[in-house]
Amino acid sequence: MNKPTKSTNAFFTFLDHFSFIEDDSSSYEIGITDEGFSYLDLASDKKVKAISFEEKQKRETGASLDGSKRARGQSNISKVEMVEHDEVCFDTDLMAILRDIEMRKKNKPYMPWAIGFISFLYLLWFMIPAYATFPIVAMIFTGLFLIPGSIFVLVNVANLDHSRRHVQFSYRIEGKGETAFNYINESITSLRNCGSVLLYKGRRHFEDSRYSGGAKDQPEFANVTFSSDRPPLLDLDFNVWHMNAFQKDFYFMPDHILVFQGAQAGGISYANLKFTVDSEILQERGLIKRTHDTNVVGSTWRFVNNDGSPDKRFNNNVEIPEMKYGILKLEGSGIDLALYASNQSVSDLVPDSFSDMQQLAQKPVQKVAEARRAQAIARRKNRSEQKFQTILNALCCMMYADRKSSLEERQKIIKIMMRIKSPWNEAEIDERMRKFVLNAKSNGYDSILDETCKELEAISDPRQQEAIKKCLDNIASADGKIEKQERELRNRFHSILDAD
Repeated sequence: MNKPTKSTNAFFTFLDHFSFIEDDSSSYEIGITDEGFSYLDLASDKKVKAISFEEKQKRETGASLDGSKRARGQSNISKVEMVEHDEVCFDTDLMAILRDIEMRKKNKPYMPWAIGFISFLYLLWFMIPAYATFPIVAMIFTGLFLIPGSIFVLVNVANLDHSRRHVQFSYRIEGKGETAFNYINESITSLRNCGSVLLYKGRRHFEDSRYSGGAKDQPEFANVTFSSDRPPLLDLDFNVWHMNAFQKDFYFMPDHILVFQGAQAGGISYANLKFTVDSEILQERGLIKRTHDTNVVGSTWRFVNNDGSPDKRFNNNVEIPEMKYGILKLEGSGIDLALYASNQSVSDLVPDSFSDMQQLAQKPVQKVAEARRAQAIARRKNRSEQKFQTILNALCCMMYADRKSSLEERQKIIKIMMRIKSPWNEAEIDERMRKFVLNAKSNGYDSILDETCKELEAISDPRQQEAIKKCLDNIASADGKIEKQERELRNRFHSILDAD
């Protein structure tokens, strides 16, 4: 997920080298599938890196691939493995996520203070000519430190603000969930495209209906705006509908309505949201205007007699159209809104468009963290085994370069694989070497060699590259001499491992 502080423009990628702030923003994955909702709390990038470092320390082997011991002052070879977010995830719920969003939203940004401090330093810099003996030299000398220093400070403060205040959101929407979310977006799009959508504020009562077009009361409205946007402080990789009403921002997320008001944040699940529809005949006045989709059902007069006829005492008495507006009411915990739409058919369809998502939301929340952790551990194990298999294949290629496999070479390979803590015992390693030889005889040695070279190209850790080269050298000389084929293959492997 893209982070605002890190530009996607290749021209600004050099700024990443000025940053020493590890991203510690919260990270969540929300699943919406046929089975219902799931909420996962994933570890931040900072936490994952810390765990990965601990794992490397715990998994350090007892000896390096070349046989040296720690006591001799030589560093050992470690299994370099990265911990995935899935390995340290756990189940959570919507309310916990909303509390986290509110907490982070209340964190004040440091950037204004940083800009103020940098501006003060530049002010002092511009004052140098008034006090320095050699002003040009002084400005150049101080500028060499001030300009890169200000970039360093601003980049790191921006990344620090992002880490403290942002929440990473990722949605996994499948099957019925995807269809239901599309229905929601379509209904809000239709609502936005209405000629007029007004927010109900209250009702105004009239003591004498003769002076209000015959109406005893009339609703009062405020404007409401819709836009396709992304919630602030949330790293979301797609837009959602945003509605501004009563100085609140409502974001129609796939699984809930997110509400922002100042530093406060809240939300309500679609399962707890109640939709009702109604209609009302309104007079054209104030914010109520005739539009292209208005249903005019009659008319009245600005000043009207009790029998409905125009009051002829008033020269400025005009005829006022009466229009039927649809009413959409949204009620729930912290939400009580009534929207008046000029197109009643659109407002009437909104509850149906939310019904599918509401049904999914009413299902018990899925617990998926345990399965995700198991899958991540399995993937790590497979990657680890594949790496050891690549090393074993390279050693076997070296052993079989002369189309022979001596006992000394096989024993040497087994010894090396056991020393680097391969996941196989001696019998398994011997069996894998036997299968290698049979495969080379039946399918051709060259094809296996080419595939092994491709696998070696994927190894980028310099420590592993150096260790593998030492292993290859040991195998090449295992029988006391290095044949021409073995020397050529060793050089080929070395060139692959030395390549950047």
